[in-house]
Amino acid sequence: MDKFKGYLSLFKKFLRFGFLAWGGPVAQISLMHEELVEREKWVSEEKFRKVLALYQAMPGPEATELAVFFGYNKMGKIGGLLSGLGFVLPGFFLVLFLSYIYLNYGLQLEILQSFLYGVKAAIIALIAVAVYKIGKLALFNKKLLVTAMLGALGFVLLQVDLVLLLFGCAAAYYLTSTDLKKIFLRKANFFVFLAAPAVFSLGKQFEIFVFFLKAGLLTFGGAYTVIPFVQKGAINEFGWLTAEQFLDGLALSSVVPGPLIIVSTFVGFLAGGAMGAVVATFAVFLPAFAITLFGYNFIQKIVENKKLQVFLDGLSAAVVGLIAMSSLVLAKTALIDYFTITVFVVSLLALWKFKANIAVVIIGSGLAGLAVKTFFSVTI
Repeated sequence: MDKFKGYLSLFKKFLRFGFLAWGGPVAQISLMHEELVEREKWVSEEKFRKVLALYQAMPGPEATELAVFFGYNKMGKIGGLLSGLGFVLPGFFLVLFLSYIYLNYGLQLEILQSFLYGVKAAIIALIAVAVYKIGKLALFNKKLLVTAMLGALGFVLLQVDLVLLLFGCAAAYYLTSTDLKKIFLRKANFFVFLAAPAVFSLGKQFEIFVFFLKAGLLTFGGAYTVIPFVQKGAINEFGWLTAEQFLDGLALSSVVPGPLIIVSTFVGFLAGGAMGAVVATFAVFLPAFAITLFGYNFIQKIVENKKLQVFLDGLSAAVVGLIAMSSLVLAKTALIDYFTITVFVVSLLALWKFKANIAVVIIGSGLAGLAVKTFFSVTI
């Protein structure tokens, strides 16, 4: 009975974190750090920093992975499962509700369209700032900058699976940054990384599951890295939604608490209804849960491998290129007049120069869209 109460208490704590998870991964991680590390001393400051660094080098939204880690650290695997679910569920149900409203009534609800009119421009600014921050850390030499450019060009010019594009860029960087003579002389230390998972057409839900599982495995460096993959696959490959609808989904996902990767719920809903939303959300978060619950020690050893770190550096650089080019493609849909361009510039300055809270910028941009539509009769 005491154990059940402990599990319930743990779930409620992370459910509260889930409802307060506004403002992107930095704000979400800070929230858990303040309460669980500084105040309640669940782990030491040093251990927290090491765990966070580890998650930033692996696929999956790091805030969600930290939630699972804290629960696992406190009450084992069941605790990790409950803490992760508590953190994710508020955003999932809110996006599911908004997806239903959007699909069934969105075009008739002028207030929703007006709000999204402003929010979508702010989303482009948010992604632009993320590209700068991730790029500043990832592109620490000229070869990595070239790798990022190859990823960006490949995203636009090549009609190939983005998994192959990413791992191809990473492999190219690995081969140009490593002594090939030593590699072939010591074959035992040479690893070939190949990622070409096939999408089997065994029904719509299975198709959704495989697609979003691949998306979850590509989120190196945070939730923003999933955007170009989902954007290209869901729009161009499967035709589940339009570019404008995808941007609307990003906007809706940004105004609820939780990681931005929760946009998968919206895309899944448009692709396959409520069950599609459940399947997409389960699949995209599955790697984040599984890595922590079943493979923490093994993954930690892999990340400490110096040869693999070179490969991961190249992978991170290619991801920066993909996100940058993805934001330019989305900008064509979002920045359509003087008002949206103004919102973009103001949001960019607020986020970049003044370090404004992300939730405040997003909601403020939406309210500005409402005001312009209401008082100046702007046609959307």
